[in-house]
Amino acid sequence: MMAGLLELSRRDSKQKHDWNTNPITSKCIQVYNKKVVGYNAKRTIQGALMLNMLRIRNVTAWETTSKRLLFLLHKYQARDFALLLSLYN
Repeated sequence: MMAGLLELSRRDSKQKHDWNTNPITSKCIQVYNKKVVGYNAKRTIQGALMLNMLRIRNVTAWETTSKRLLFLLHKYQARDFALLLSLYN
């Protein structure tokens, strides 16, 4: 699911679509909200990137991702930490 959403965000490079209104994307975000608490550091960063690239405005998704990123903060290297700062800037 995560790989599919990341690929979807890469294919919409011109940012034409509003993925918040797409019913399939919203179901995937609901599943993501349930699974993010078990994701490792790499998968959690991919989730944050996916939310940013698809311009998802789901508050719950961003909050759970933020909490998980803070929980795993000790696992990130400087490059990953800089990427996180740019996402939440």
